[in-house]
Amino acid sequence: CQAARVVRWVWRCCHQPPLALVSCTSKLLNMCMGVWARLVHERGRGKRLEREICVEVEQKFCVPDNYRTVLETAGAHLVSEKILSDMYLDTQDLTLLRQDVWLRKRGSQWELKVPAGEDGISDGGMTQYREVMGREEVEREVASFTNI
Repeated sequence: CQAARVVRWVWRCCHQPPLALVSCTSKLLNMCMGVWARLVHERGRGKRLEREICVEVEQKFCVPDNYRTVLETAGAHLVSEKILSDMYLDTQDLTLLRQDVWLRKRGSQWELKVPAGEDGISDGGMTQYREVMGREEVEREVASFTNI
């Protein structure tokens, strides 16, 4: 299976410089699970004829204060940097937040992050959200979570 080869390749890459430091953390397994989830998602995209569904897999890492020195010592270098300015919105009584739904405006783009999976429960330590983009789609989805 092509997806299994990709996950094995990621696993091997994380055990070689400059990423070898990642292999000593529990995050490598979660990262491979995230890659696998993304591959499964991408494979399913080709089978869907209806509107496109995006799933975001977010992984948070704790890094040491001297992360820059550690990375540069391992041969890494800054490729690019991007600063984002997001505005998050909710109802006055935090209806969306209480349902783990996140409405934001990034630049001129409206985005809604809705928990993915059954009952919105994350699996395997990963936080997974279905992303809805575009003002009309976002408005339709927000209406299903609020009385607006």
